[in-house]
Amino acid sequence: MDIDLVISQSGAVMIASNEPFVDEVSRVEYHRDNKLIILVFDNGEDKLMDVEIHEDLLNSMEDITSIFVVYMQENKPHDGFEVPFIKIGM
Repeated sequence: MDIDLVISQSGAVMIASNEPFVDEVSRVEYHRDNKLIILVFDNGEDKLMDVEIHEDLLNSMEDITSIFVVYMQENKPHDGFEVPFIKIGM
C-alpha cells in the first residue's frame, strides 16, 4: 500500500492511498516535533505514514483542522472521506 500526502488542484492537503484501508480512519495525527503523520483507525490501530513532509507543506498543515483521506483507483478518486486533523506538540 502506497500512502502519500498531496495537495489537490484546489490547494487542499489530502492523504491518498492506492489501496482501500482495512478499517475506517477516525483521525489523522500530525506530530509537529518529529514531522510525523499517523493514521488512527476506528479499531484502535494506527499506521505511521512513511512520508517526508516538504517545508512548503508545513505552513499549510498548520491551518487545517480536517483532512481528506482518499482511495485512488487508476489515478482517480474512488472513495474518500474527511476526518479530524489533530496537531500534537509545538
